[in-house]
Amino acid sequence: MKDSGIEWIEDIPVDWEVRKLGNVAALYIGNSIKDNEKDNYADENQAIPYIGTRDVNLDNTINYSNGMYVKKDDLSFKRAYQSSTLVCIEGGSAGRKIANLEQEVAFGNKLCCIDSKVILNKYIYYYVLSPSFSSGFYARITGLIPGVTLSELGQIEIVIPSIKTQQKIANLLDKKVAEIDHILNKTKESIEEYKKYKQSIITETVTKGLNPDVEMKDSGIEWVGEIPNNWEINSLNQVFTQLKNKNITMQEANLLSLSYGKIIRKDINSTDGLLPENFSNYNVIDTGDIVLRLTDLQNDHTSLRVGYVNEKGIITSAYITLRSKERINTEYFYLFLHSFDIYKGFYGLGSGVRQNLTFDGLKYLKLIIPPAAEQLDIIKYLDKKCSEIDNLTYQKQTLLTELESYKSSLIYEYVTGKRKV
Repeated sequence: MKDSGIEWIEDIPVDWEVRKLGNVAALYIGNSIKDNEKDNYADENQAIPYIGTRDVNLDNTINYSNGMYVKKDDLSFKRAYQSSTLVCIEGGSAGRKIANLEQEVAFGNKLCCIDSKVILNKYIYYYVLSPSFSSGFYARITGLIPGVTLSELGQIEIVIPSIKTQQKIANLLDKKVAEIDHILNKTKESIEEYKKYKQSIITETVTKGLNPDVEMKDSGIEWVGEIPNNWEINSLNQVFTQLKNKNITMQEANLLSLSYGKIIRKDINSTDGLLPENFSNYNVIDTGDIVLRLTDLQNDHTSLRVGYVNEKGIITSAYITLRSKERINTEYFYLFLHSFDIYKGFYGLGSGVRQNLTFDGLKYLKLIIPPAAEQLDIIKYLDKKCSEIDNLTYQKQTLLTELESYKSSLIYEYVTGKRKV
């Protein structure tokens, strides 16, 4: 071994050399297509796929079937050829979206193609995936829109073994990475199945109860179907009122927000520019309140829009906050509205171009109401059941993290010669 002269790589085999990436590979960016011109690139006859940043996935795969194509004889577009590497070099995905091409494509201007006639392209791909490349990349990021220029990209060091060793490393990593990716994909599928199972358990329990032998009746609510015969049905405004409790005297400073269906704390002193100068117009909320974010229903069909409040604090008045008219345990109703959210029931209820939904537009929403004792039984059962499923999901998430770390470490050790083929 010998000292590579690179801080984050340290020693390399004595017969390997250190070169600048720009000296051993061609580096070039692609061409942008304006939004109003995209319809001109929908014909796939005698054409190749056009790949934008969004088509390069964080798992190093590419969506070649995005519906955009460039004619083979259109020489105004740059090409990236089979086996070359695409790297996003600008924006939030800079240095994170990386893929090896399986076919010739045209590509966008935030992507850089790395193509070499001197060293093996598949070896370059694995080197670019390694922490040895990312350390050099992130050290060179500049600008308000984070990115690395082509000239700076060309200055990143790459350690190079013989062509024979490059081929051995590429072949071995093809096999090992494929095995790891297979386990990763199976684990991700398992996590999604757990999530679906959890949602189905919640919906089934809050709409059918815990007694499978109880007499049922038609609820008259399309997404609910039959409910136990002794359950009642009321409109939302018979159970809840809209909370408008402004933080006028600034008495509360515990800033809360709705994120992925959870009420979380935020730093009220943050300087990220997204917070107001003061919080006097925010609503003061408390444990047991239910918060709904019912804006932009037209464009955002993925967010979870219902959250349950577990502590006193303040939250933007852009959200609808529901407070029960009587002293009742509102957790059951949160679970019911959460199930309605999973069913995507809020979509189509709003008004305006972006379909925003107000309390007036929501107040006649039908709620099913079990007896109080059954509500508590349902809450206890779902607390236990969801905790079990969450624990299994956490274990799978931990496995994902460990596998990704192992994969990164494995690639690094081979492309820096620390592990022999």
